[in-house]
Amino acid sequence: MGTQTREIPSEELRAALQHILPSEHGRIVGLTRVRSAHAATSALEELHLAFSDGTHLRLMFKDLSHNLWPDGDIADPELDPAREIRMYEQVLGRVDFGTPRFYGGVAGDDHGRCWLFLEEVQGRRLDRVKDIGAWTAAARWLATMHCRLQPLLPQVQTDLGLPVYDGAYFRRLVARALGHMQRVRGCNDDLVHRFETLAERCHAPFAELARLARTLIHGDFHSRNIIIGADAAALRICVIDWEKAAEAPGLLDLATLVAKSRTPEEGLVLAHAYYEEMTSSAPGYLAGPDFFRLLEICRVWVHLRRMTSHERWLTEESWLKNSVGEIQQLCAQ
Repeated sequence: MGTQTREIPSEELRAALQHILPSEHGRIVGLTRVRSAHAATSALEELHLAFSDGTHLRLMFKDLSHNLWPDGDIADPELDPAREIRMYEQVLGRVDFGTPRFYGGVAGDDHGRCWLFLEEVQGRRLDRVKDIGAWTAAARWLATMHCRLQPLLPQVQTDLGLPVYDGAYFRRLVARALGHMQRVRGCNDDLVHRFETLAERCHAPFAELARLARTLIHGDFHSRNIIIGADAAALRICVIDWEKAAEAPGLLDLATLVAKSRTPEEGLVLAHAYYEEMTSSAPGYLAGPDFFRLLEICRVWVHLRRMTSHERWLTEESWLKNSVGEIQQLCAQ
């Protein structure tokens, strides 16, 4: 079962907001709270604030103090609850990427609170949008983000200390996947044996990924974390949930997005859109054949992340069999 957060009294929340938000609108005289249906690994609420000067403000309140890790999710041992707050405050709040406006946060205090207050963005999640144009726009946005944030990475690391996806990280990931596979021993020994045989073969392709130039990645760039803004006058790609941000090869983000595409053909369209944007912004980027070969290697990472993050991936035999089968096929290539 997931760990439940404590119930936060409205007065405590109101006091924190009064301290964090600018005083230009006066006192907070009204606070309405509604639990969001979009909560994933943290408690999420929609807030409606009324101020003494008559103005109103709608916010999203994300309580990162305790990861909920709902049934079916496995806790990430490398996750820092305050990382997303620092990402908004020290990185995303200083660049114009269309991400939610940062109103403030509490990045761990004497009371153990990790609270994040953001703009409530109106729009639709990308996984509910059929228009391939919106998907390719997200892929191009991703390439732009990777290019623009790469020069800032040394300062970001000084300020935030993000995880680094280097050779040691990839070796830990393989070892973690091996450990989790032991959960199905006795139920599907053949599949366990197949993966144990494959695990050693993952190290060489991962070593190649570890040699790639690194940038700041989102770390969980799937379609549920991308909101297409509701304003018809201007397309807004609004990316949320930055708690898994890391220093890593940008192709890992792209592989996550491609893995959620509806067809292999659409996945190829997304890859081409990203590549075109990267080569126009970074002329010395990877040659085409190397780009697509390395993107295939990143699919191994996507499967290992699923196997080590979601309990259902281990208990649903068809899912696990598909992941092990794809890893086997990719390693053979």
